[in-house]
Amino acid sequence: MGTWNAPSLARQYPFPTEVYARIDACLSVNSSESKQATLLNFGPGYSTGNDISKNLDLGLNKFAWRPSAPTLRTYCSSSFVPRGIASERTRISKRSKNGYAMEWKLTPAGEKYAVPMAAFFMDYAINSGISLHQVLGSISTNSKDRDGPITRFKILEELSKLDDPISEAELLGLIGNGNTTGVMYHLQNLSEIDFVDFYSVLYEKARVKYRTTGKERVDVSEGSSCSERSVLNILSLIDSNKEASISDVSEEVSLAHDTVRRIFSYLKVSGYIEPIRWDGVEKMSEVEITNKGRDFFNEKFLPVKEVLSGDEKKLKKMRSFVGTFDNDDYSTALRIYSEVSNILNSKNIDESLSLVEIMMRKKSPVTHLDVANAFGVGRDTAGKYLRLMMEKEIVVRDGSVMPYKYSLAK
Repeated sequence: MGTWNAPSLARQYPFPTEVYARIDACLSVNSSESKQATLLNFGPGYSTGNDISKNLDLGLNKFAWRPSAPTLRTYCSSSFVPRGIASERTRISKRSKNGYAMEWKLTPAGEKYAVPMAAFFMDYAINSGISLHQVLGSISTNSKDRDGPITRFKILEELSKLDDPISEAELLGLIGNGNTTGVMYHLQNLSEIDFVDFYSVLYEKARVKYRTTGKERVDVSEGSSCSERSVLNILSLIDSNKEASISDVSEEVSLAHDTVRRIFSYLKVSGYIEPIRWDGVEKMSEVEITNKGRDFFNEKFLPVKEVLSGDEKKLKKMRSFVGTFDNDDYSTALRIYSEVSNILNSKNIDESLSLVEIMMRKKSPVTHLDVANAFGVGRDTAGKYLRLMMEKEIVVRDGSVMPYKYSLAK
């Protein structure tokens, strides 16, 4: 728990002592180039959100994207302070409409660990074009207990120790996380940046091919929400091509990708098609780290663990990145983040909704909070998922009393 010390009203939380808790804290406060830029632009003493914003403006090109002062204040109050990276105080201010001003200052742990890591990871984004947001995923700033950063760290850590692929269930045992849907979400995102190769019977990537099983086609569309014509058309396409993926078929028919995916799912469950990659259902998934993912872990994540375990030489090397960025560097890093930060963009919305649907096959009904906790997003984002799924008639809302509950449409 944080403490408030009268009359200065200073709030500060302790920095964790256990190494994985430290890793989670430091990765969470550095989960985007926007947060990294904030950490690198604190003044020597207490700073307001406007002070940090002005410092950041001096380091950016004129037309570069930048986080707003309210966003910086949210980072400080809701992310940095709860994790022991910054302290907060409230003082009387005649210039403020509210009569008081909130200010923040880096703690010793923030200065020693979080700032060097901010520079370390910003350098990676500038040189690779990959935002740490893509590696760690979306983290709710208003919550300090999201498990995304440490889960992704452990996924890469455990996979980096192995030479052969393992199943998702085996990975869950290694990282000590029982949230199957949440881990599948993390693996899908890591596969998007080519850090892991992940194949799943439940959630198919385009590279997974299907073939027909030869099952007699009687009342094929019974139980499907799609028309018999659409279902038979897709079966014929798979037959004529000998094998086909969801993406292959989507390019051939005048149906939305999401509709094709739902028909594939129905045909698979009904026994009309089967994935070629697996001979049966004993191994429902397979995951392994790529060379790119292994290199990233060894070069970026492993040094974080070593530094937080007391390696002063590695800390000195990490600290050497501080103060090396010019206006173009800061502007480039923030541009990279701004281009990938919208979790509901058109590129991944279908995948996001598909993951929610998979979750609801296992657990239904669900609330906004269930979805938010499963995928590490805010309740507003979870609400957008569920509203879109209602519009697509994938889910229905049960009752009119909050919190609303949602079930898969029958």
